[in-house]
Amino acid sequence: MKKALILNRCTREVSSLFGSCFLLVALFSLCLSLSPLSAQEGVGPFPTQTIELKSGWNAVYLEVEPLMTEPSDVFDGLPIECVANYSGDAATRQFVSNPAIDLSRAAGWLRWYPDSLEHSFLSDLGEIYGGQCYLIKAHESFRWKLSGRPVVAKVEWIPDAYNFVGFSVAEYGGPSFHEFFEGSDAHSDQAIYRMSDGVWKKVLNPTAEALGSGEAFWIFCDGGSDYQGPLQITVPGSDGLMLGDSPLELVLTNHSSNPLSYRIDHVLESETSGVPISLQVTVLGDSEAPVRSVPVDFPSTAWAQDFPPMDGGSSIRMPVALRRGDLASDYSQSYLIFESSLATRVWVPIQVLPSAN
Repeated sequence: MKKALILNRCTREVSSLFGSCFLLVALFSLCLSLSPLSAQEGVGPFPTQTIELKSGWNAVYLEVEPLMTEPSDVFDGLPIECVANYSGDAATRQFVSNPAIDLSRAAGWLRWYPDSLEHSFLSDLGEIYGGQCYLIKAHESFRWKLSGRPVVAKVEWIPDAYNFVGFSVAEYGGPSFHEFFEGSDAHSDQAIYRMSDGVWKKVLNPTAEALGSGEAFWIFCDGGSDYQGPLQITVPGSDGLMLGDSPLELVLTNHSSNPLSYRIDHVLESETSGVPISLQVTVLGDSEAPVRSVPVDFPSTAWAQDFPPMDGGSSIRMPVALRRGDLASDYSQSYLIFESSLATRVWVPIQVLPSAN
């Protein structure tokens, strides 16, 4: 309650002392003063990605990195005939209308076949990684549950070409293609293909068709782009938040033209405690300390926090600090999952670095 009163007072002082142009600077502190700071029920322990595979060819996007990356381990015991990953460059980038015929002679594809097939010696796909897209041929329909670690997924768009990409969205109620890409000039109104009955088909009505969880697409990129979705989380590192003795900063950007609210879940890798963090809120306007940082503590257990909407085109800086004194173990690891009101998701792993002392 005391923190909320301080944040509310400082927000009022920002408005009176500096005028409306500085209200965005205090937006994050306002969000925290409006949101309940008591922990809600989190999404539970370390997650497993579930993908519905149909008999025949499937275009799949992996949100998690398997604990064992060898294809023979990942697909052991599954009714799978072939797995392929595209590794071509911009010059050879292509999609194939009929994978059953064209994949074996299409440039840029790496393939894996199970040892039970006589042509398994043709396998040249070495490992399976999270944040990647794959074509998978199954000889029967089944539900695939893949255990692994969520990754910081970043699409490296190839300009002026079709890109084989996928995105993390909620299992149900994902955004339409129009909602997802309307904030990007490089992708809005560009051609999109999705797999249907083993064949690539063009998305004819982006407003009516929605992105599917665990689904991969061919999407044309008009020029250069670093677009990652309507709610983009910029992380200072390719492996997530590697927290030590100094805070690290996340930047949240709403690329859409409409307000977006979002929720943060703290997800544990196991049943043990995760990483205790504080969100460092920058507050302006205190007469004794015009610019200062107020830590808002969150527990090492599973929690969830809802945040009010961000205006379209706006950004929020979110410094995150480790509370080392509350660590259950120096090897603790957990995850933040940011889910927007458009049902898009961004995973941010959190790891603990050794103390400098």
